[in-house]
Amino acid sequence: MNEPKNIDLVNIDWDSLRENLVNYLKTTEFANDYDFDSRGTTIDLLLGLFSYNTTIALHYLHILNNESFIYSAKNNSSLVKLLQTYGYTANRYKSSTALVTFAKNDSSLAQVDRYATLRSKNDKNSNINFYYIGPKTTLNLSTTLPFYAGIKLVKEQTVTVDLDDQEIEIPDLSVDVRTIVVKVNEDYWINFTNEPVIGTDESSKIFFIVNKGDKIFVKFGKNIQNIETTKGKSILSTDIVKISYVVSNGDVGNNVSFDSISQFTTNGTLNIPNVSVTSNTSSGGYSTLDTEYLKYIAPRAYNYSSLVTKSDYEYVIVNSGLLPDVTDVNQRVSVFDGQDFNDIGGTVYYSIIDLDVDSEEVDSINQLIEEKQIIGLSTEYLPSDDFVCNLTISCSFDARKSKSNKNILKDELITSIEDLYGTKLFFNNLSKSDLISIIINKDKGLSVSESEIVFSVDKNIDLSTQRTIRFYNGISSITSDLVSTNLSTSQVKFNSTSTTVPGLNGFYYLAAYNSSGTLVKNKVGVYNPNTGMIVFYDSVVPDSVFNLIISPSASSIVAINNMAVEYSVNSLTIT
Repeated sequence: MNEPKNIDLVNIDWDSLRENLVNYLKTTEFANDYDFDSRGTTIDLLLGLFSYNTTIALHYLHILNNESFIYSAKNNSSLVKLLQTYGYTANRYKSSTALVTFAKNDSSLAQVDRYATLRSKNDKNSNINFYYIGPKTTLNLSTTLPFYAGIKLVKEQTVTVDLDDQEIEIPDLSVDVRTIVVKVNEDYWINFTNEPVIGTDESSKIFFIVNKGDKIFVKFGKNIQNIETTKGKSILSTDIVKISYVVSNGDVGNNVSFDSISQFTTNGTLNIPNVSVTSNTSSGGYSTLDTEYLKYIAPRAYNYSSLVTKSDYEYVIVNSGLLPDVTDVNQRVSVFDGQDFNDIGGTVYYSIIDLDVDSEEVDSINQLIEEKQIIGLSTEYLPSDDFVCNLTISCSFDARKSKSNKNILKDELITSIEDLYGTKLFFNNLSKSDLISIIINKDKGLSVSESEIVFSVDKNIDLSTQRTIRFYNGISSITSDLVSTNLSTSQVKFNSTSTTVPGLNGFYYLAAYNSSGTLVKNKVGVYNPNTGMIVFYDSVVPDSVFNLIISPSASSIVAINNMAVEYSVNSLTIT
């Protein structure tokens, strides 16, 4: 028997693992009992299973280990490197995106060619070019296409591929990787960066973008770095490869819009069509990666294969690049099931802070979702349901324990609270104990109890569009501002009552009163003080939007589904 050898722990791909295991077994007492070299034998099957199982386990541990570092990472370059091991390529520079709508003015053929260019001014009065990098598109009566802002367009530049490593280095570090177009022998190949790849093989005309240190590479074939396992066609020495991309100008391209055909500067190889031009306001461009954004999106990209889980939907929505703002991105998108919203299954709802339901961005995101959604499910966009929670806080102050001035402490506390909670966001939860911690940690001389903190929630109501309000938190009482309605010649306000609703367990009536407190109508709606649901009857028709004022019954506000909350310090006293 040969002297046993140490198992190689460096080469850990499937083939190497099997070979290492065979070499080790040949040094044991079983060396003469089995044929380790022939394929198709029972021992060959067992060796394959052991190697497969070990590869999967190592892969899982590798990802788990990296994930522990991802959430604690503070340096962008380190995070980009860690995320590449996930198979996720971070986009270091992102071009601002404008969704441009072309409306035909007559029945003649109208097309937008690849590399069409529009130009307009940003909010600093600088001219910004936007480029279309998709295929030549024949316009319908109305067609919306994405255009990407950039310093310049690198157009069909012939490049030399490193045939050994099957890669091209891109010299422009500020390239937006979404805009990279590769043409091989006049065929346009598909960019599969950060996308699920199903059913590919050695003939698939696909490519990937990877980060290696500070450099960016286009990769072909099977030689994909690290754990990427997708197969694609390799480049041959006889192939002619051309590359195009937009060199991003980051956030300089934000806040640009288009409203005139005169802004159409070139249409690739075609004449400028006879169309009207409109667009949203461009957004999403950045020159500096947001660390929290990467921590949010990368794990969702790794798990993403199709639209199955909540995380899958979140990835498609955020990765679209159409969010108005990605700061606090984990609280700017909410995805929830119909059963959690209205007890109706089969529909996935989603909401985005500061996007209207009829916006071009929502239309484009809906199209992305429809392309990948499981058959039988539907998707519906709901605008954020906005609430403002006003805080009244009465603190006590012991000057013997403090070296600070009360007035300065007051201003600093208001700033601290509103910096933390003053932005309208989803899942923006706040409890009285959270506020107590902020206050007592601010200065040793400050103290406050829960009874000295009051929550009062304002909700602007337009009954022409919304008659059901889902507050999701317990309600102590409800009132409203005075508003003109069809109920009386004088203005009325709506108050909660203690009268139960027959047949509706847990519900009580809302009533209308005039300014002097006289009852005008005793049944104008219902509310549930436990679930926070409020419903106004169709018979109530206000002349305008009015403010509903809700007094919560609990010591915390918990925002659920599309409930978006911002907090404002209405009054803070220190005595």
